[in-house]
Amino acid sequence: GCDSLVDVAVGHGDTWVYPHLVDTFVALNDATPVITVDEPVTKGEEIWAIVRNADGREKHAITVTATIIGVE
Repeated sequence: GCDSLVDVAVGHGDTWVYPHLVDTFVALNDATPVITVDEPVTKGEEIWAIVRNADGREKHAITVTATIIGVE
């Protein structure tokens, strides 16, 4: 596990989606959170994830997958 040494935030453009407060992160510890959001995204807008690793001894591989469902 990551022992809460790795945290993540996800958003699009300048909007923070998970967690929704700007400059806040969710700490991961043996967790694979699956979130469902109803968030409008404009075509061509960047979807981003920030992953921070505070573990100076171990590398951690974190994957973030976004599925977009909608109409053009």
